[in-house]
Amino acid sequence: MEQEIRRVNIDNIDFLELCKELDNLLNKIVAEQRYPNANCLEGLDRFNVYIMYKKRKPVGFVAFSNVINGVVEIGLVFVKEKYRCYGVATKLFEYAENIAKDQGAKSLILDTYERLEQAYMESIE
Repeated sequence: MEQEIRRVNIDNIDFLELCKELDNLLNKIVAEQRYPNANCLEGLDRFNVYIMYKKRKPVGFVAFSNVINGVVEIGLVFVKEKYRCYGVATKLFEYAENIAKDQGAKSLILDTYERLEQAYMESIE
């Protein structure tokens, strides 16, 4: 399947649609852990956002920080339900990891909600 990962600004229409889908999902499964009217755009001004496209359709994204003290923080990752279990998230994580390595990062860290997959910190040296 034809695919591409592209860096976008947070006002990109494809990103805004993906972000809306992520917010809807989080409001269903972790609503009690989010504050009222929370949305995934908050605080993203310090993150780099990359969208994966398959056949020119946005299927998921990853948002991560620049290197700070040898660490890159993955702030958000999301894949549309239809495209899950096809390695999209893995490819997005690998893409972020490669950029982090190129910038001199020693570790990646991901924070998440209790009900979602366990967060991790991984050495990338």
